[in-house]
Amino acid sequence: MKKRFISIFVAVCFGLAGSSFLLAGCYENDKNGGGSLRPQLGSPSGLRVQNDFLIWDAVDLAIAYQVRINDGQVHLVDYGVWFNLPSEVLEEGTESRLYVRTVADGIGFDDSGWSYLWHTVPTPVILPRLPTPTFGFDNIRGKIYWHSIENASGYLLREREQEDCYQQK
Repeated sequence: MKKRFISIFVAVCFGLAGSSFLLAGCYENDKNGGGSLRPQLGSPSGLRVQNDFLIWDAVDLAIAYQVRINDGQVHLVDYGVWFNLPSEVLEEGTESRLYVRTVADGIGFDDSGWSYLWHTVPTPVILPRLPTPTFGFDNIRGKIYWHSIENASGYLLREREQEDCYQQK
């Protein structure tokens, strides 16, 4: 009976020791390959680009944010919910993936996952300028006339600094 009690006691001790090692591993920061039992903060939402800035909605309990452009360097933002975008992201014809995540205190919460925004700066379409129509004035009838221009949707007539738009019929 005594041997059985000692065997059970030793098994329980080894079991508790093993489980404490497993639990300790769970508290490792997930950046180091382990898991975590702490909840994650919410990911930033409302990502948008306004003028030269990437802007997002604040997340409760966030101590900072991290911003990453494409697969580049991670920037720490600890001054607000905006990031001044570099000029190469704002050039015409560029496409960028903009990522933001919430940085937590690491004690009660873990960092959030990444939110992202696909940002495209289009190349402006330059339309060809239409030629100026030839026009004339019929003195007998008191009318202005002009020759229509292909692809024109209307004509702007200016008289004494007043602008009126007339459609030719």
